[in-house]
Amino acid sequence: MSAVALACPAALRPQLARLYHRLLGVPVAHRVAVGVLGPLAAAGVCLVAKLPPAAGLLVWLLGVSAASDLLWRRIFNWITGPAVLAVAVVQLVGLLTPDVPARAALPHWQTSLAGFGLCLGLMLVLWLAFRGGEGDVKLIAVLGAVLGPHGGVEAAVGGYLSAAVVALGILGFRFARRLVAGRHPTRKLTAGTLPMAPFFAVAVVLFRPALGGV
Repeated sequence: MSAVALACPAALRPQLARLYHRLLGVPVAHRVAVGVLGPLAAAGVCLVAKLPPAAGLLVWLLGVSAASDLLWRRIFNWITGPAVLAVAVVQLVGLLTPDVPARAALPHWQTSLAGFGLCLGLMLVLWLAFRGGEGDVKLIAVLGAVLGPHGGVEAAVGGYLSAAVVALGILGFRFARRLVAGRHPTRKLTAGTLPMAPFFAVAVVLFRPALGGV
């Protein structure tokens, strides 16, 4: 049993994927709806609810990334691309109107750029050393731009630590099940991978409870 199957049972994945596509339509409409209209809708809801737009952007980014990673084990460019573009637009406007990023609960443009660069560099080093998903690299880089260097690193470290705890639990369960079944206890014990986006989302919630407090 793969780690993804534990997070999203195999019997449910085809139905969830079909429902996802049925709600969002053909692939082009899917990408436009989720990648372009999603951040705008999230920011609009936050403005109406008097919440920081950055909070809505984070909820949308992490929610869609987690769903995509669970269903397809991929974090698509049309998820992370519009998110970093939205941050860049706000920061560019902030060069003319300095209070705009603060009102959106984003850090100063220098802090945002430092967070993006630091998190991108950190994740590239990890990716070169251990491989993994390219989408994880881009997701953490965007989180660095939204949360700043400390928040982005906290999301990465917290995500990997929480994933390690879950992975140890899965390994222990597999080991015990094979012992009971009388099979070789260590053969293919580590088969499968974990989708990281849900763990990064959990880390943001746990380590950054105030979504604008960078």
